[in-house]
Amino acid sequence: FLGLDAARMGHAVGIALAQPPYPLAPAFFGPDSKALLAAGPLVDGMRAASLAAAGLTGADDVLGAPDGMLARLGPKPFRFPFSAFGTSWVTDSLTYKMYPGCAYVDTGVDAMTEIRGMFAEKNGRALMPEDVASIRVEATMFTCGMEAMGAPHRLRGRLRAIDVNFSVGLSLGVLLVCGAVDAETLSPSSLAKNRAAIERIDSLTSLELDPALTAEVGGLKEAGIDLGAYLADGTEPASLDGADFGKFEMRFPSRVTLETTSGATFMSEVAIPVGGAGRPWAETVGGVRRKFVQNARHLDDSDDAFERVMAIDEANDVRDLVESITGGGT
Repeated sequence: FLGLDAARMGHAVGIALAQPPYPLAPAFFGPDSKALLAAGPLVDGMRAASLAAAGLTGADDVLGAPDGMLARLGPKPFRFPFSAFGTSWVTDSLTYKMYPGCAYVDTGVDAMTEIRGMFAEKNGRALMPEDVASIRVEATMFTCGMEAMGAPHRLRGRLRAIDVNFSVGLSLGVLLVCGAVDAETLSPSSLAKNRAAIERIDSLTSLELDPALTAEVGGLKEAGIDLGAYLADGTEPASLDGADFGKFEMRFPSRVTLETTSGATFMSEVAIPVGGAGRPWAETVGGVRRKFVQNARHLDDSDDAFERVMAIDEANDVRDLVESITGGGT
């Protein structure tokens, strides 16, 4: 947006990464500080761009120098993402969350949503928490790793939204007890009111690592990027030139099996979460619109605000847009 040329863009990167922040697990999996782990670097990046536009310089080798950032990241840092600026657009792979939660929870919730539909069609009524005898979730190493990392940071005697965000069982509990996973059902009052019922569903849920599902994770190969050789023998892709991120598929599959107290079994498997890259675009747009309108009920015309957001590419001045989505600063 600032119209930086290549040299000043390089300086902006050098400034932004001059002192890179490093997230810590206790700050990420537990308290409200998680929000700052994304918001803080965003502000740093905007400030770096503004400083570079004003003429401030940054190290042009901050990434690839022997003692630069990539050397600090690990034994096999990715270098190729910092290539093909202006020719390959990662934004073509944008994914939208239909409900709050870690990306590794989404397909499990999607699968349970499908199971709820199956149950209602067969029984002529909604699936109730008391119908649940057991839930088996087969998922990838990423989902299981998330669960293992998040569990130690939960608090005894209290259920927080962030606990649900990093737990398949708790997310399914909120869905089955409250009917949806959204801002309202994850509010402190809702979680406090329904904690016992949600935790009961969690206790009935088992999470298992499935190697076959883990092997399906990826989607970059469809975009023209093969990480297999790099992870196997260190042969790194030379560049992102020619990569088509519009073909990327965000696959984090989960298979959910529900056994009811009456002995019936329902199973559903979802590979790409609703709203994820690789799902039908019309489905994603519809889901994003519903979520936006639901969470913008304070606005006089949430549909108009949504259309303004969708047309941001044609906006010459974003002040009207900001006013329309903030209710005039309220």
